[in-house]
Amino acid sequence: MSSHSENTKRIAKNTLMLYGRMLFSMVVSLYTSRVVLNTLGVEDYGIKAQYE
Repeated sequence: MSSHSENTKRIAKNTLMLYGRMLFSMVVSLYTSRVVLNTLGVEDYGIKAQYE
């Protein structure tokens, strides 16, 4: 039974690590897109409406 307990702990640890990595990646990508959008501007970033 100790093997089952160890596997459960390992799964929980891996899940938490994956959530942490996903959160970190999301924060970095949101910040990066904000910086790029501010630097290039709406027109150069390619999200300006084509027909105005």
